[in-house]
Amino acid sequence: MRSLVLILTALFVLAGCGGPRWQNIQVDEQSAYTVRVQHRVADDKVQTQGYRHPLVLDERILSDMLGQLTYRAKGVLVSSGGPVFHELEVRQLAPALVQALSTADQNQRIFFSSFFREPGSALRERRTDGVLFVDAQAQLNIAFANIRLLPDIDNMNPRSMDGILEPLQVTDSLVTLAMDAEHWHHQLQSNAKPYPLWVKVDASLLYESALGTESSDPSMGTVQQHRERVRTGLEFLQELHESGLISDQEYTERRSRLLDTLQ
Repeated sequence: MRSLVLILTALFVLAGCGGPRWQNIQVDEQSAYTVRVQHRVADDKVQTQGYRHPLVLDERILSDMLGQLTYRAKGVLVSSGGPVFHELEVRQLAPALVQALSTADQNQRIFFSSFFREPGSALRERRTDGVLFVDAQAQLNIAFANIRLLPDIDNMNPRSMDGILEPLQVTDSLVTLAMDAEHWHHQLQSNAKPYPLWVKVDASLLYESALGTESSDPSMGTVQQHRERVRTGLEFLQELHESGLISDQEYTERRSRLLDTLQ
């Protein structure tokens, strides 16, 4: 009987080793956050994802994106919500995510954990876990496993990844992203129901949005920095056009809008 148990256990372990799983490579770890790149492996082979990485994205563009995210949480007696990330969290996390996006390859996504305690609060730090990637359609995706989670008091290692849900498989949640910002939209499930914690935005529109704000506020950066962001945006648009992801008309219109910000 014992031999049978050992055999079944070995088969289970071998089956688990061959099944699809995400493997982590540490990119940056600080007291306030952890950033990893992940590639999906099955039968010891890296699975093709077709992400549009590496992507050079301006830190302020990503910071603006993170700052726009809000959430709602349904409680038994009362609902709550607010920004997904505190302003200080954005300042700490955005540079690490920009660095990860610039080094990830087409099969790697970025996984992040942010640990934050409200200034002056006596509560324990809360954690937010999620993934970030640019898909084959040049949509910048962000999906969360949890938002502002207060770890279990009995958890001896509240920063462990053990028990963290796969962000792209969260189909039902009491916490939902509340997208009030322009251009953002929820990823849809196969039944056309929105994923509660997974949203995306056309990556090229992020350049236009950030540059449009900057052009009306000269204090946002130097002329040279502005020109560099325009150049990066134009190169990205050209890549989208050459890949057939945007039409001739879309390319012409968006290129014109970016060039207008130089005037």
